[in-house]
Amino acid sequence: DMADLLAVSDFLITDYSSSANDFYLTNKPILLFLYDYEEYKKSCRDFCADPKEVGFIYASTEEELLELIETTTEDEYRKMKQNVLHLSEKLSKGYYFKQAVNKALKILQ
Repeated sequence: DMADLLAVSDFLITDYSSSANDFYLTNKPILLFLYDYEEYKKSCRDFCADPKEVGFIYASTEEELLELIETTTEDEYRKMKQNVLHLSEKLSKGYYFKQAVNKALKILQ
């Protein structure tokens, strides 16, 4: 079960999975590995919230990922948590919902 794995993990490396949102609640470090970001973005629908803009720390290559694993500090993780919390506040106020509605209206016109 994914919830059990997240509960016992000290650190999470994931891609576009919603597991980052779940793991965020554990107050443990998270890194996103967005190795296929451009391809994924072109082939999929628009992101509700672009993973590069959410506030999570991310890497695009294996080299970047390894460097982040070795060098990211507690202060950087703390800042990441604040950025993600800020986005959560926007979401709870309907900011991204309004953007989605406006985009849908443009398409329909």
